[in-house]
Amino acid sequence: MAYQKFGNWTAAAASYNCGMGGYNSQAIFQKTYNYYDLNLPEETNAYIFRILAFKHLMSNAKDIGYEVNGSNGYQPFNTKEITVTSSIPNLAEWAISNGTSYKILRILNPWLRSRSLVVPKGKSYTIKLPG
Repeated sequence: MAYQKFGNWTAAAASYNCGMGGYNSQAIFQKTYNYYDLNLPEETNAYIFRILAFKHLMSNAKDIGYEVNGSNGYQPFNTKEITVTSSIPNLAEWAISNGTSYKILRILNPWLRSRSLVVPKGKSYTIKLPG
């Protein structure tokens, strides 16, 4: 939709970052829809260059020594599972006491949505931890 409105992928990507309305209002005020002629927020400019850098890296992965399907790809994260049958009032403290951090706990268990875990009587949850 943004590509159809603004006519090129750079403008579409910029509008994804600052919003189509934000991009459109800047384009109207500055009297151009050309991304390269617009004065946009620094965050949007950095966003565009990150996309371009990522595209370059992915387009030239083999030439720069990275093979996506090769042996140097990310390896699976070894985990172990713990069954929890009682509530955990503070997941950060629980994570530390189990040898990890709250951040890793959340990465391995994206279903955890709060800072605590309430386990109803008779229920249990399986939590993944680094193995």
